[in-house]
Amino acid sequence: MNSDWETLAVSMGYGSYEHLLRDLYINDQLTMKQISKKVGASIFTISKHMEEFGIQRRRPGGMQNLSFKRWRLFRLDQRFVFATPDVELEKLMNVDRSTIYKFKREFRTCRCV
Repeated sequence: MNSDWETLAVSMGYGSYEHLLRDLYINDQLTMKQISKKVGASIFTISKHMEEFGIQRRRPGGMQNLSFKRWRLFRLDQRFVFATPDVELEKLMNVDRSTIYKFKREFRTCRCV
């Protein structure tokens, strides 16, 4: 790996460029576009480096994909979902209130509860 990338990583407080990418992409859940802006490189360059380090890409939409949000709600105990106020669920699950409302409405309609 180019020493400029390593220098950049160290200047940002990381031990190596690989640690920087892993932390930003996996732990902080930043998109490749956000990482590219942060480090001043193209998305293609970030993608290439992630591939070199063996960092698996998330599926399109990532954590904000509607089906993924609904899947997270579905995996919870439904008694908890319906007993907990939407505002609390929003904070706990990082799912917006409109998705929670639609999920509950759909669940009530199919008489699954």
